[in-house]
Order: sequence, then C-alpha cells, then structure tokens
Amino acid sequence: MSEEEAIALVTRLLGYGRLKKVQELVLSQSWDGKKYSDIGIEEGYDLGYIKDVGSELWRSLSQALNEKVTKNNLRGVLDRATAHVS
Repeated sequence: MSEEEAIALVTRLLGYGRLKKVQELVLSQSWDGKKYSDIGIEEGYDLGYIKDVGSELWRSLSQALNEKVTKNNLRGVLDRATAHVS
C-alpha cells in the first residue's frame, strides 16, 4: 500500500471529507517511520502538539477498526484493513 492509498483509506475509515493538514502530515510521516520529534522539528510544530494529533488519530482509527492502532503498527493494521474495506 502506498502512502497516498493509506491516507485515502484512513479518510474513508474515519468518515472525514478530508484529513486536516497536520493529521495528514503526522500520518504520512509516521508511515515513513519518522519520530514525532523529527516531524515537529522539520515541519515547525511543537512536539507536544504533534504527539496530541498522533494520539487522537490513532485513537480514532482504533475505534473505527476495533483494533489498537499505534504509530508503530500502523502499516500492518492498515494492510489488514484493506481486505475488509475494499
């Protein structure tokens, strides 16, 4: 699954018309394995804010998929979810 496909899947799963820019940023950078601190520094956001956005995103995805989603298991969970959403 590509990063763009992951973003589209998450958007569908959460029922959003579109993810907020910062949500998409956290999702795409996490997809690439970046640390929250690196995301904050590179993109000019406070580390606490990036962590909060990530936490809320993973919590929402966990509820939508009925499976715990974290920054570290994101790829595996979304790969499994594609079979159920397609």
